[in-house]
Amino acid sequence: MKQGWVTDRFQDVVFLQEGPGIRKYEYQDDGYPMINVRCVQDGFIDMTKSRSANYELATTKWKHFQIEEGDILFTISGTIGRSAIVKKSDLPLLMNTSVVRLRPLTNELDRRFLYHIVRGKKFQDDLINQSTGTAIKNVGPSHLKKITISYPPLPEQKCIVAKLDQAFEAIDQAKANVE
Repeated sequence: MKQGWVTDRFQDVVFLQEGPGIRKYEYQDDGYPMINVRCVQDGFIDMTKSRSANYELATTKWKHFQIEEGDILFTISGTIGRSAIVKKSDLPLLMNTSVVRLRPLTNELDRRFLYHIVRGKKFQDDLINQSTGTAIKNVGPSHLKKITISYPPLPEQKCIVAKLDQAFEAIDQAKANVE
């Protein structure tokens, strides 16, 4: 490991929360928008396949499942590992099962660096190796808690994030040019 890097258990440096399982009668047309696995794409939220929860439940009993700007959403069922950072324009949103919300618990871990960690091959391979299920692969908070992550000092994280963002922007531009 490089000098200055820290390795911690995921659960010690990242807040993670999975949403509630919703019963059929708890959905409501034109209720509170609810995220699901199909809504979380690689790098963005697509609400065209979402459903809505009962508005009263979403704003009372499930208020602590309301998503905030900057939350990292990560899919844990079926397609494991799609992720996006929530933008203000995505809100309001409510958590649902099969998607976890991630936030750094320490100021020593940059949110965008964490986002790139969970998108990385090593992190995804570690999770998939722990998955359960035959037809549909699943992981949960208990699997995430078993993972360790390594990260450099904050200034180096910010440099890495800037380079990765620039590289992904160039890739996106190249794809757009091809289309």
